[in-house]
Amino acid sequence: MLSILGTCMFTIAWLFLSLGILVRLLPRIWGLFRRVVRGMIILSFRLYFLILTHLAPFFDRRLGQNILSGLPRVCATTALSLLLGLPLLMVATGGVPGLGLVLLIIHGASVGLAWDEIHTPGDLQLGAKIQ
Repeated sequence: MLSILGTCMFTIAWLFLSLGILVRLLPRIWGLFRRVVRGMIILSFRLYFLILTHLAPFFDRRLGQNILSGLPRVCATTALSLLLGLPLLMVATGGVPGLGLVLLIIHGASVGLAWDEIHTPGDLQLGAKIQ
């Protein structure tokens, strides 16, 4: 009985120690998370920019829509995110999970909304001079 009590107390002590370490490292983890998300959005922007600049004349001639600005751009990046991400989700999980679908939509919309900030020098521009 005493060994079970000792094991429980040891486990509780390790739990609190782990939580303390996690709280202490949380700002670093959050910073790393922000850098990873920013990098994913910038890489996605570069891929989507390459694809959409080649498709823009087609959509301009056929539909009279400029897919490189405004709401059509957000719709186009969301569609590209779904078209490129759904096959990967299907292969990885064997189906289409609802959370994965929502994350793809949020990713495509965020790339479309942050497009101008990434394309012109600003906060998300890599290699921009800091003055």
